[in-house]
Amino acid sequence: MTRGSFTNTNDCADHESTEGTAQGLSIVGYATGGALAATALVLWLTAPSASRPNASALVGCGNGPGTAGVSCTFRF
Repeated sequence: MTRGSFTNTNDCADHESTEGTAQGLSIVGYATGGALAATALVLWLTAPSASRPNASALVGCGNGPGTAGVSCTFRF
């Protein structure tokens, strides 16, 4: 047998079996991923909305460290 060609039917059968296994695993993986995505979407759409506190922002500036400079603080 030369490299790159399959002359033995057992070699072909082994590769075909490996291909079938890989194909089956990929189908299961995609199906599982789709099911998880659908579940996440349903949970996200049916989740109760959280009450948000009033939005506010605070900005404060003052003397910076040392003798010169300005320091500002932002809070949301």
